[in-house]
Amino acid sequence: MLQLRLRVNKEQRALEHVDIHLGAPFRVRAFVRIKSGEIGMDYVSVDSQFAPALTAMHGDLSLSVFFLPVSGKFEIRRTDLRRVKPYNDHFQVKAGPLQFISF
Repeated sequence: MLQLRLRVNKEQRALEHVDIHLGAPFRVRAFVRIKSGEIGMDYVSVDSQFAPALTAMHGDLSLSVFFLPVSGKFEIRRTDLRRVKPYNDHFQVKAGPLQFISF
């Protein structure tokens, strides 16, 4: 059983936070069993014209592979957020007069 919780900003109609919590263990393959886990994701609106961007993700996971226990925690943060320049705006080249090269 997975539990999903969302927090939405009503004024901007934008996603702010997502939590996913594993309520009961389950098997992914015959040899992989996920025992417990939790993931959280934070979103921030960089530009009001576009959807919010993922700025932070954190979580912990406990599983067993071939009956060997494995567990770990992770945290990822993004601080340098910029919009990508459209491809056509990359090149600001002006075509000059046509010239031939003599050999």
